[in-house]
Amino acid sequence: MRHGFPNSSDEPLGEGYGVDVYITRRSGPKLGDGVLELGQTYMYTSDSVIHGTANECGPLYEQQLSPVECDWFVHDFPDGIPAGRYDLWSVWLAPCSYWLDIGLTASCARGEEVMSFFSASVNSPFGYD
Repeated sequence: MRHGFPNSSDEPLGEGYGVDVYITRRSGPKLGDGVLELGQTYMYTSDSVIHGTANECGPLYEQQLSPVECDWFVHDFPDGIPAGRYDLWSVWLAPCSYWLDIGLTASCARGEEVMSFFSASVNSPFGYD
């Protein structure tokens, strides 16, 4: 799973940028092993960051008219996730000054304060044939 921020620089975005993912397994077989237990919400931070070109990237993806350079925050699940129905919620985090620059907030008490003004969620089944 990967979500990102536009970044046309040769340098990484820097401190304070990231995408956290929250996962809640709503239904599925009881596993009993403490991994993605039913009804429990788990938070994941990214495992890595990769740079590339994307047709849709970041909080303003709907306004993109052409591909942009993107830093993707990658959440790796090497063993997959158990079968079930999930709520998945991604939260983009960045310094307040970023949100101010792109127009998703009108003011910042402290420009370097990390906060979120954009998130996305989905409810979806996984792992069923």
